[in-house]
Amino acid sequence: MKIAIDLDEVLGDFMKAFLRWYNHTFGSNFTREDIVRYHMGDLLGISRAEEIKIMHRFFRENGVDGIEPMEGAEEAIKELAREHDLYVVSARQNILLESTRRWINEHFNGYFKKIILGNQDSLDGEEAKGKNKICQELKCDVLVDDGSYHIESVFGGNVSVIIFNHPWNIYHRFPPSVKRADNWQEIIGLIKEREKVNV
Repeated sequence: MKIAIDLDEVLGDFMKAFLRWYNHTFGSNFTREDIVRYHMGDLLGISRAEEIKIMHRFFRENGVDGIEPMEGAEEAIKELAREHDLYVVSARQNILLESTRRWINEHFNGYFKKIILGNQDSLDGEEAKGKNKICQELKCDVLVDDGSYHIESVFGGNVSVIIFNHPWNIYHRFPPSVKRADNWQEIIGLIKEREKVNV
């Protein structure tokens, strides 16, 4: 099968690195549990435009190197790559492609066929591409993601969806066809269930 896998909060623990930087930079003490919406502007007390600028500042000042792999991700990807074609499909901006490629090569070298960035919230004026369109172009069978918006964007297609549970998506209600997972072992189990359907 072809499996599209999100990067931040699925492969890499972006929120841990971001909150460490944000709390140090702004003197706050937010935790992962405080993030109950995908977009954090409400929590931070800033507009969506300001939130985007904060994210860009984080990547400028911190880069991606301080982002650790999610627990169990490295072993799970190694196992999945034996039988499936894996693709990194992230909403990250194109300007982060080279640093993202280095990070993937450091932690998941050789397991992914391709890295595709959607260029969401770019400041360079380049067009963004939704994950629904990317999944269609790749002819993906499965999308693993944590963003409710991205999950909803692929409804109605032939893509099976697994949502990686986090405080910012747990309140969303999805059709029974969307499967939830708390960790990478559960994701592997759900992908094996999907394989049985294909047989």
